[in-house]
Amino acid sequence: MALIWTSLRRSQLAELRDQRAVVLIPLGAVEQHGPHLPVGTDIVNAWHIANRVSAAATNPPVVVAPPVAWGISHYHAVFAGTISLRVETLSDLLLDLCNSIAAGGFARIVILNGHGGNQALIDTVALRASSTGVHVLPITYWNIVPAEMAAIAETDEGHIGHAGEMETSLQLHLNHDLVDRQALEGPLGRPIAEVGLLPGVYQVPRVLEEAPDGVYGLVHMASAEKGQRLVDAVVRRLGEVLSIEWPD
Repeated sequence: MALIWTSLRRSQLAELRDQRAVVLIPLGAVEQHGPHLPVGTDIVNAWHIANRVSAAATNPPVVVAPPVAWGISHYHAVFAGTISLRVETLSDLLLDLCNSIAAGGFARIVILNGHGGNQALIDTVALRASSTGVHVLPITYWNIVPAEMAAIAETDEGHIGHAGEMETSLQLHLNHDLVDRQALEGPLGRPIAEVGLLPGVYQVPRVLEEAPDGVYGLVHMASAEKGQRLVDAVVRRLGEVLSIEWPD
């Protein structure tokens, strides 16, 4: 059973603190994910993965903090449903959360990110926290399993895309009741290679130009089985990562 921060009593959290538990902060976004996926896709994926990691962990135990649903998503506001924070707001919010958790005696903190637009920011938060002696690991879940992603995906060499093969597969596995199956029947999305993204170069998405339907990747290649394989791979790898020797 996962250890959910808000479901625990203070005595239980004190015991977990003394056991040097890891605290996972799930981070996502609220933004359009094509015509077929819910706008909460990114935080749902991060939340489910965090819960799976916590349920499987023993040494050290892993506590799942309240999720931070919102991210940096202003470029998706051309479609309905996007709720975005300013870069400065999200950075300060995450830093305050990490500092507060650390002040309560939890020295091992992970930001588990499920949205590509947050990647650079969480690295900066970790640097800001380190200047005051707080150790934070910033992890974007798909970045820790590149070989597994490439093996599971049939297109785009395992690129996470946006609402394409991989994210749709995750939602079919984790959140299938909210996937519009009818929308999956037609052509949807385009190969990442056609978008013209430059390897190793971050480009702020120009959604209407690059993906007029809001989808980066090929939706029709998605399956729940692929989603399960990806979740299993991420949970397994995160378990290995969290077993490292943490700084005192």
